[in-house]
Amino acid sequence: MTDQLDRITTPESFDAMSPIAAIDGTGVLVQLDTNWIARAACKGQVNLFFGIAGERPERRVRREAAARQVCASCPVLTPCREAARLNRESGFWGGENEEERAAAGFPPRSVSRRSVQAAASEAARTRHTHTHAQAS
Repeated sequence: MTDQLDRITTPESFDAMSPIAAIDGTGVLVQLDTNWIARAACKGQVNLFFGIAGERPERRVRREAAARQVCASCPVLTPCREAARLNRESGFWGGENEEERAAAGFPPRSVSRRSVQAAASEAARTRHTHTHAQAS
């Protein structure tokens, strides 16, 4: 079913007229509203929101701090975050980096750093513990 999805790649590749779909938390294919894309504050700043291969941690911290500032004043922060979570995106989206999305239960499709894997594992453990506690 995933091959039926139109995957978001970068903010510059968006076409507000093209439907974007994702599989929600229940496994249902849903179409996302992409009208917010035209109002995104990040347009044209791909290098700020997507690190280069082999990016050093210090550079990543500085880049993400600058990206976070852009997101803080963006009028479409919430729909951007929702799209990134549903599409399991890599990079910085909606004020969140990959670790933050993974900790919220939305790891990227391709985990590129150990810190992202650790956040995803911790989120899974927390959900598992929470689910078992509710069942008791």
